[in-house]
Amino acid sequence: MYAPFHSVRMIALALCAVSTGAWHPVPTHLSRCAATSAQRLSTALEFQPATRMLHAMIKVKDVNETISFWEGFGAKTLTFFPNGPGKTSTAFVGFGKYSDGERFALELVSNQEALEAGNAVNHFGLSSSVIASSALPPSRDPNGFSTQLVDAPGVSSDPFRCIALNVENLEASTDFYGRVLGMQELSRTAQHVQLGCESGSDVRLMLCQQKDGKGVVRGNSFDHLVFSTLDVEKTAEAIRSRGADGTVCTCEVTLSPTKMFGVRITASRDPDGLDCYLIDQSDFLAK
Repeated sequence: MYAPFHSVRMIALALCAVSTGAWHPVPTHLSRCAATSAQRLSTALEFQPATRMLHAMIKVKDVNETISFWEGFGAKTLTFFPNGPGKTSTAFVGFGKYSDGERFALELVSNQEALEAGNAVNHFGLSSSVIASSALPPSRDPNGFSTQLVDAPGVSSDPFRCIALNVENLEASTDFYGRVLGMQELSRTAQHVQLGCESGSDVRLMLCQQKDGKGVVRGNSFDHLVFSTLDVEKTAEAIRSRGADGTVCTCEVTLSPTKMFGVRITASRDPDGLDCYLIDQSDFLAK
């Protein structure tokens, strides 16, 4: 069974706190030097950290307005935590059941500060073969994020097909998500690379070389990605060793393995500054 609604909300708010620097976990015994021993390095190189891409979090001005937009595509409100005026509301929207941990979801968190979508998100891709509607919603959501109907190979029960991110350096970003996080490269062109996790949801991550000369502007609305992993400690170890040894991309653990409301978690940051959280798969499903 999926986490009770209050537990999900507390974990979500905790991730917000981490991304803004408000969370200060207790340091663990894991150290950079420990990850450099031959035995640990061998283990790290064999281990594939990311098993599933679970959800992406975006800050929004109006949660209800954003929910209505996604309902126009046939998405459902999976969880909703309303609050009074001036307080944070949180919702998860997606297709089917989120409790099985196999379908992707968007986490919507209300935020009253000035929000900018930036250009880091190229689009959210939805399956053109699954979406059935005589009057599709606009191609841009109320927060400025683009949606596209895509023809993706294979059969999927999840209309969410991909998140497309604009990146400054295609090779560095591919190295981070592929070599460091362990995602598999599925297709490649001169301007795009598509990756997926070995197991779980078949939602893809598409990396798009930014080419308008403006660079990637992160903005402050698209906050983070969340993946599941089979072992948080090994994930941090793998990120440390691979991040330090990278010739294309270097990275580090931005959140040492810790527990948030009963869920083990660690984190890193991609070359364009996007936070990527990896949470223990067994903890996620057990809650």
